[in-house]
Amino acid sequence: GSSLPIRRAFRNWLSEKLFVNKEDVKSLIETTISDDKIESYWKDEILVSVLLSDYSENFIQLFEGKLLEDNQKLLMRIVFLLRTACKEIDESFLNLLGIRKTAGIALKTLFTKPKGSGWNCVIDFIHKQKNDFGLQNINIIFPLLDDWNNKNKDGETTKKASQIALYYYDEITKNEGFWYSARGEKKEQIIRVILQGASEIKDELRDIFDEVITQKQTSHRDKYYELIKTI
Repeated sequence: GSSLPIRRAFRNWLSEKLFVNKEDVKSLIETTISDDKIESYWKDEILVSVLLSDYSENFIQLFEGKLLEDNQKLLMRIVFLLRTACKEIDESFLNLLGIRKTAGIALKTLFTKPKGSGWNCVIDFIHKQKNDFGLQNINIIFPLLDDWNNKNKDGETTKKASQIALYYYDEITKNEGFWYSARGEKKEQIIRVILQGASEIKDELRDIFDEVITQKQTSHRDKYYELIKTI
């Protein structure tokens, strides 16, 4: 059956196995993800269990080739699942706002933070492969980076997220037509991801400031105008 209770029970069982003895289910995971005949919802249940566990790193290494196939189709599905199913309520932020734990579910889902090692592993993978990605999936990748850096202002994953954003900023501004046609909110998101991790990319930002100052890049058509203007 594929009813929600059965799927939930399966995910709980798999999550427990991954915690206690991942070797027991390693072959099940690998076979299911590779089998095109298996329904996508079962794959999603497996992916979420993996992303929430410390098996994420092994999984990303094992499926590196498949993650890059077909315009990164599997990777983009994983990004979607991280953003929708791998989060938890940010209790500290709720407390800061004075919102009690008994507040309505709809309100609490607004205040979530990334959960599981899958976030670190996927951002690390995107960081390593960014040169090969092109611009086709940035509308899917950037919300992921934004979600992470919004809640994590330091650390290695934050550094990598900001470096990815800087790389894409450079790539997009090379393509003037793409940059000028991008909606304001997309530009803001890219710049926000860069600046939210500013403490981790001080050297890169220093180089940008030096370039802007020495080359007197103050025109609105200059490469770093939008970034500097925001600062």
